[in-house]
Amino acid sequence: MARAAVMHRFTQGIVKGIVVSGLAFALVGCGGGSSSTSGSSSTSPPSQPPVGLVSVVPNTSSATQPPSKLSASFAVNVTSVGPTFVQVTGTCSTLPTVTTSISAGVVTVALAGGDCLPGQTLTLTVDPSQVILASPVQQVGAVWTQTYTVPLTKQNVGGTVTGLVGTAVLADNGTDLLTLTANGSFVFPTQVQQNSPYAVTVRSQPTNQTCSVSSGTGTVGGSAVKSVQVNCSNNAMTVGGTVTGLTGTVVLQNNGGDNLTLIAEGPYTFATPVANGSPYAVTVLTQPSGQVCIAQNASGTMGGANITNVNLTCVAPTSLSVTAPATAVIPVGTGTPGTLTVNNTGNQPALNVRVALPSGWTGVTQDASGCTNVAVGGNCIISLTSTLPYIAQGGISVTGDNVNSPGTAALATSIAGFQVFSIDSPSTATVIDSTDSASVVWGTGGLATNAQSLTDGAANTNTIVNADPGGAAAAACANDTSGGSLPGTWYLPAICQIDGSSSLAGCAAGTANIKDNLTAFGFGGLDTHRAIYWSSTENSASPTSAAWGYRPLGRRAQSALKGISAPARCVRSINY
Repeated sequence: MARAAVMHRFTQGIVKGIVVSGLAFALVGCGGGSSSTSGSSSTSPPSQPPVGLVSVVPNTSSATQPPSKLSASFAVNVTSVGPTFVQVTGTCSTLPTVTTSISAGVVTVALAGGDCLPGQTLTLTVDPSQVILASPVQQVGAVWTQTYTVPLTKQNVGGTVTGLVGTAVLADNGTDLLTLTANGSFVFPTQVQQNSPYAVTVRSQPTNQTCSVSSGTGTVGGSAVKSVQVNCSNNAMTVGGTVTGLTGTVVLQNNGGDNLTLIAEGPYTFATPVANGSPYAVTVLTQPSGQVCIAQNASGTMGGANITNVNLTCVAPTSLSVTAPATAVIPVGTGTPGTLTVNNTGNQPALNVRVALPSGWTGVTQDASGCTNVAVGGNCIISLTSTLPYIAQGGISVTGDNVNSPGTAALATSIAGFQVFSIDSPSTATVIDSTDSASVVWGTGGLATNAQSLTDGAANTNTIVNADPGGAAAAACANDTSGGSLPGTWYLPAICQIDGSSSLAGCAAGTANIKDNLTAFGFGGLDTHRAIYWSSTENSASPTSAAWGYRPLGRRAQSALKGISAPARCVRSINY
């Protein structure tokens, strides 16, 4: 019996997962008889091979990659083949093309240009009826066919979440659940088969937030899905309340905008919602004629529910005054609080009376708990303490929610019971003693000490004490032990430390001084009945006979003979 060997090989590349080119057959005729069997769809030879086609055996058992060689046995001699000897079919995006050639009885079949995606199929069919034989036989064998399916892969599905504050639960295709607690990238635990759909949804929203999904649906391809976007934002709630007592027209604002005009009593709601976690602050932009409207619970932070308790009470205005002397000294750190007594001089109860502290006085705390509702003709006390010193100020308003004529007050600060007139650093200040020294002479007449600094009283005091044994005023301060301090702590201030605005003495503008920072507001306690207070500055124009002093009645610097008697008010640097 003649036999023919058939070889099948792939000589080119792999396109998207499957080898589709370079298939070759070699057919060699060797004579024989004839018989027949049915075609086989497997790669194993039929159990009863036909007389013509004995067998077709691929060199691989893979069902996904075509073999590089097929071995076929024929019982006849092949001289040529027809155009459909090898047929290529299937679902590939592009099927390969077929070319054939014969040389010395060997048939070569080449396949090229195919494009098969995962999940697509390629079927190769060998039809022995298409061979031309050297000597006719009645039957050459059944058709051999083999289908190769490019395998599908599984891919991750994920993306990025932004804006998340709490906990959200996502679902892919309704069942693959993923809990998110932080912003950033995410990947579902279960991979999705290639060419299968994915659909990401929010199964459970975070508390007080709403998360939305974009680019959440599609079909899984040959790589991981990373484009799903989950954006979370805070839920928005409304702000409102109830207005009572309104007889005219009032205009409210929330967070400086979203104007709302009210003309009658009853509930109200601002038009623009506010996001959860964001602040709200209701204020009165325009008061009604002849009334003052006060908002209660006016500010806060939005939660997970609408705000309905910003209640507005509209009443007639009233006036206030502060009991004289309208001054208070605020202790720094510890000490008896400074107090102001506030009187309701109007004809309506005064609501939420308080001191309108200067904007920079962040260290000051006021206790106005007894001033929430001051009856007509009544009064209340406001107590003040501070953690930091401040330079005294006057004209500070004492007002209330429904006050159209506020009172005013002056406030100073003290450290260890001594009033502050200069803040020298973040941890030191200069204070004035609370009492005068005895009246003494400045120094010895006819002796020039050269203690002539206009601003450095400490240096002047040291110079006088060392140069003039008769320098009683400087010695009085050098020996001062007020507040339990050691001798040498206190000193006699220079003239510009007492009166910094004195052009007569030659003081430069801007020098911190007792006159401008204490006396001008009713503090310092300098006795206006005194003719003069000594400074430590010798008069450079008459150094042997005169020194500078401060005249409290006229609030000005004045040159005086060293031999007259006058008190001194000592000062010192102090830590806080």
